[in-house]
Amino acid sequence: MNERLETASAWLSEQKGKMLGVVVAVFVVIGASLALTRPGQRATNPKGTGVPDVVTTQLPPEEQGALDGAHRAYDAWSSYSTAGDPKLLADAFVKDGPQFRRLVADRLEAAASAAPTNLRMIEPKVLPSKVSGTRTVRAEVEVELTGAEVRFYQFDMIMQRGDDKVWRAFDVAAGKAPVPSATATTTPSIPAT
Repeated sequence: MNERLETASAWLSEQKGKMLGVVVAVFVVIGASLALTRPGQRATNPKGTGVPDVVTTQLPPEEQGALDGAHRAYDAWSSYSTAGDPKLLADAFVKDGPQFRRLVADRLEAAASAAPTNLRMIEPKVLPSKVSGTRTVRAEVEVELTGAEVRFYQFDMIMQRGDDKVWRAFDVAAGKAPVPSATATTTPSIPAT
């Protein structure tokens, strides 16, 4: 009987040791992933639902607000390019801003062309601004076109904080356009919606 108790006790101790090893390994993996991310780095959701897959460390409130506003703007742009309803842009873009006007005008001119169906920021960075109430969010943007390959562009989205303290996209400027794929031979222009 004692022999059985000793065997059961030894087995239980062995299982506890294995469990402790697993718990330590999980904490090491979590700690390493947090240590390797930059402050404010945020993985965006690939389907445009507005909810990020992962949110890591927080930026200062002004920068975080601008970054969140940029995510909303790209999600709204994706929805608008598919549906064509300017109301979809209203909460994410400054209504009298140049980008809002361009999107509406381009959509009217190119109603039959292939419009982006999904825009997703990759490694966005919030840049400092000399103008109060504005920030620039620079990111490589993945643009998935209807019936075409995925292309990548570098955009600077100028964000403006409204009287209601909500950050909205004011303008978008294109930076360098990375090659969209290994088979592409030309640099694409900014997609019209």
